[in-house]
Amino acid sequence: MIAAIALMIPGLTLKTGWAYLRMRKRAQKVSKVVEQGMISNGMPPHMARQLAGEFANDVSIHTWIRSMNIPGFRSGGEKPAGK
Repeated sequence: MIAAIALMIPGLTLKTGWAYLRMRKRAQKVSKVVEQGMISNGMPPHMARQLAGEFANDVSIHTWIRSMNIPGFRSGGEKPAGK
């Protein structure tokens, strides 16, 4: 059983990494579109760049894993509710 799990880990890691990279690339593209939209609607370019950059940088592996609510992957040593 443990050997079967150990054999699946590299594949799972590659699939997860690939999905994360695709998500990050989409976030970069969307941030460019949002930036151009803000500039075309009158926002100063430096402010639009800053806000779009913050959006693109908000995509991280940590927030992605936390959003899945997987037990044991909580940040800061948080304990589950009721324990």
